[in-house]
Amino acid sequence: AQHNAVSDVVKIAEGHHWHYVFGLKADGTVVSVYGTSPPSGLTNVVDISVGDGHRLALKGDGTVVAWGSNDHDEATVPGWLLDVVDVAAGNDHSLALLREGTVVGWGRNNEGQATPPVGLSGVVSIAASGNTSYAVKSDGKVVQWGENSGSTALLSNVKRLDMHCGCGLALLNDDPTIFWGDPIRAHWTPVP
Repeated sequence: AQHNAVSDVVKIAEGHHWHYVFGLKADGTVVSVYGTSPPSGLTNVVDISVGDGHRLALKGDGTVVAWGSNDHDEATVPGWLLDVVDVAAGNDHSLALLREGTVVGWGRNNEGQATPPVGLSGVVSIAASGNTSYAVKSDGKVVQWGENSGSTALLSNVKRLDMHCGCGLALLNDDPTIFWGDPIRAHWTPVP
């Protein structure tokens, strides 16, 4: 893999212990900072997420493009999938948040990580890490499923959650503090 210098990056996403690092540029293109290149001609991208060996790009028209490892169909985007507003890549599974506030999952499902809980709605953002999936609801509560789904030690009043390798960052609705921690073990620490 090669390390590339890039400019105008508005978001970075990494996967598989930094073996894949991608940047979303202000012009809607995706660049490889470290690792394999994205598909040629990929434009109008508004968000990216990187899993263990696959990547997801959310386009401005609400469609999703996936590439990379596909051993469990994690990079096989359902043909009917439209109106997506957020994406998240776990180890070998993928999630998409639809504009209506529901979540769709595909790929490896050995721990139930690609099957959102029945009746899950009102979701405003999603995250994935390993074999676990997360949804932040409009009331700030976090719903978790897949591996370690019995945990109830998650933060409340969450606006956005970003997870990787079992740890993550949480941005709260009424507090400018960013929390870093492990939701499974209830270790959340404000970032100075």
